[in-house]
Amino acid sequence: MKLKWKFLDNQANENEGLANSGIETFRSAPYSSIARECGQNSIDASSDNKNPISLKFEKITVPIIEIPDIKSLKTTIDHCLEKAKKSNVNKELVFFENAKKYLKKMK
Repeated sequence: MKLKWKFLDNQANENEGLANSGIETFRSAPYSSIARECGQNSIDASSDNKNPISLKFEKITVPIIEIPDIKSLKTTIDHCLEKAKKSNVNKELVFFENAKKYLKKMK
């Protein structure tokens, strides 16, 4: 099975962009925010609070070419960057320009 990127259509026609509270929450401290969110979700998902929950985090580096469907991801980032340029929202411009730079790296 070949993995592919899939982005849901904006059926509700919402246009929060990067000002979305879910994004803003993680912006200033992404690693600790992810750890906190995963911990909370694990506790919530526990069927009984008698058994301990164990989480393990690793930061890994992979070659860009190993990212599934990388061509499609790059195309999506390009489209998002073009939309950000048209909307002239600096936060979005910076975000997608940085994303494009990261996807040009080898790892």
